[in-house]
Amino acid sequence: WKPALELLATPRDGGRVLTTSLEYQGDRQRLNFGLRFLGGAAAYRAGAHIAVQMLTSRLPPTLRKAAATLSNLVMLAVCGFIVVWGTNLCIGTWGQSLDTLPWMPVGVTYAALPLGSLFTALFVLEHMAFGSMARRPLVAFGEPGADFEQEAA
Repeated sequence: WKPALELLATPRDGGRVLTTSLEYQGDRQRLNFGLRFLGGAAAYRAGAHIAVQMLTSRLPPTLRKAAATLSNLVMLAVCGFIVVWGTNLCIGTWGQSLDTLPWMPVGVTYAALPLGSLFTALFVLEHMAFGSMARRPLVAFGEPGADFEQEAA
């Protein structure tokens, strides 16, 4: 995506003013950021988030379990931090409005931070308690449920 350029033709400047139409860029980026943050939680649950297992898969088998537990605890700590401070950010910016959508509070656009972190924390706890959900039919990529049904049998 590239920002649009507009040629403004007004009698006052003789129609020779070239400007960029970037007024909505900050608002668009806030909204897109929110969608990406919620998508990160879904990617974690589906096992598609590369950073989750990048280090632990390269360790010897004896250290993998300890590293995976440490990784999960760090994820929970980061999620807790973002839930607390993301909620404070939402509350602090609730009285402001977006330039392009004056009816929408800025706090709504930041609500994805605490919500996405809360979902991620729940998925980390689910992973710790029940194992990976990457092969469940609801979250699996590719052939729905093929690997999960074979493992369950």
